[in-house]
Amino acid sequence: MGAVLAAAEEHARADERIVTWSVCPGFARSDNAATGAHIYVVATDPEAADVAVEDLAGRLWAARRDFLPDLVDPAAAIARARGCDGLVVISDQGDNLGGGASGDGTTLLALLTEARWRGAVVAALHDPDAVAACVDIGVGARLHLALGGRTDDRHGPPFETT
Repeated sequence: MGAVLAAAEEHARADERIVTWSVCPGFARSDNAATGAHIYVVATDPEAADVAVEDLAGRLWAARRDFLPDLVDPAAAIARARGCDGLVVISDQGDNLGGGASGDGTTLLALLTEARWRGAVVAALHDPDAVAACVDIGVGARLHLALGGRTDDRHGPPFETT
């Protein structure tokens, strides 16, 4: 994306008719076709805008394979993370709230628990029922519950925990 943005900036520097521009790469994991890549160029002359947009669109299209993610199986990601020093972030791209998923996936939580990973943090797990149960029982109490995995079976079953 950096090369495409640099080319857009170069168009603006080289042609004083270009007032402003934006290159939006889109959101590939959305289920809405309108969230694909978009380019706009504001110019005092439509021809200048057309030239810049055509060039930038061609660059984006030529680089389209570079935008494909390097998805790793969750167990392999945890194994790979074991060999890293410092902070490691593992993101569940399949259970992405920004892409419309439920956010109640338990696959990584279960694998981290199975691997006895110390110091791991699961940043977000959407489960209003579990939160309500915890609030009801109060601070300091112990509670056995099934956490997450309520929406579908694509991101792991409910995680049994105390």
